[in-house]
Amino acid sequence: MPQTRGYQAWVEMGGLPLPEYGVEGAVGNSEVTCYIPCEAEKEFKVHFVIPREKLCETNHTVSLYLDGQYALTTGSVVFQNRGASKSFSAAIFEQYGNLEKTSTRSFQFGTLQLTDDDSYLRKMSKKFGEITLEICGFTNDYFWTDGRDNVTGPAVSEDYTAHERAKKGLAHCVKFGTERPRLIPDFNPSITVLRKTKICSFTFKYRHRDLLVAEGIAPPSIIPNNARAGRATSPRKRKAGEMEDGEEDQEDNSGVLEEKEREIQKLKAQISKLKAREAKRIRLEVDLSDDMEVVDLTL
Repeated sequence: MPQTRGYQAWVEMGGLPLPEYGVEGAVGNSEVTCYIPCEAEKEFKVHFVIPREKLCETNHTVSLYLDGQYALTTGSVVFQNRGASKSFSAAIFEQYGNLEKTSTRSFQFGTLQLTDDDSYLRKMSKKFGEITLEICGFTNDYFWTDGRDNVTGPAVSEDYTAHERAKKGLAHCVKFGTERPRLIPDFNPSITVLRKTKICSFTFKYRHRDLLVAEGIAPPSIIPNNARAGRATSPRKRKAGEMEDGEEDQEDNSGVLEEKEREIQKLKAQISKLKAREAKRIRLEVDLSDDMEVVDLTL
């Protein structure tokens, strides 16, 4: 997983970390970028780790940008802990569904709608295909407010359309699940940080795996997932003389086994002959020992 300056981040889908390809800027640089595979209609989480020594030194803000837009999430501030005995780790998997913070919506990959409408070329487009996690440090330049103060409206932009020329090669975007109600406490504090310093950022460029393979970014699979699925779910009747994948190998292997079996039988026959010769020599020695000097007749 990508890491720099002791900080780590990765994206999880289906309960498993996604593999990263083409990692650039790791180990000491402030900005790390890489590619990850994605799949439409699958939910994902963004994990991060703050090293213990950094947790002891300063406060942190953790900001998430989905397709270039700031995601209004919970747990975006991690306060300094001078007595920390281990690193701090957490996962971000949902954002507020509205500015009142009365609901949340999970992250998921979706299908990007492409258009040839040239008006989209003039629009301020999202940075489709990118998930960025930014980590900053801050000291005492912040204040608290009641998070319920005078804010209304949606917290999510539902615009999932881009011009086909501007977003060539992209097929996915970040969408959000259905709204889930969130219980709001009587006092819902919100922190405002006045001054912060960027420490590092991680940008995950998500693409369909087939595209990553076609562009030489990811290695090809030995057996594509769709091939496995096709065999399991849609068997077909074979034509006369047609062989399944692997049957030819099985026939080749059977020929090799037959040859090995013949060699084994030859060795067994040779062993039997040697045993017979040894038994004959012993019998001759016993018969002759009663009357005369024993002569070894073996060659």
